[in-house]
Amino acid sequence: ASRWCASVILLFSFLTTMCSIFFFCLLPFLTYPLLHTLIAMVLFSLVHNQSFIARPTTVYAALQRPCLISATTTATTITTTIATTIATTITTTIATTIATTITTT
Repeated sequence: ASRWCASVILLFSFLTTMCSIFFFCLLPFLTYPLLHTLIAMVLFSLVHNQSFIARPTTVYAALQRPCLISATTTATTITTTIATTIATTITTTIATTIATTITTT
């Protein structure tokens, strides 16, 4: 069970990070908790071969499990770190470009 939990956490973190980068760039109005919940629902339905639309109660119960809660926490940390890094890089690049342009002119 612990091996399954670890693989779910890794997969969940990876998928959330990829999707978060995608949504961070294209759809900033989406909140991260909503994104995490949607991905968790899709993952759960794939793993258990159940439709989360047909059985929302089962999915909600599964989302309360410590395994998925820790996966969400891990994914949030990774997402925040990557988003901050991207934002810092973009800001630094723009600031450097502006400073260089002003200095040259």
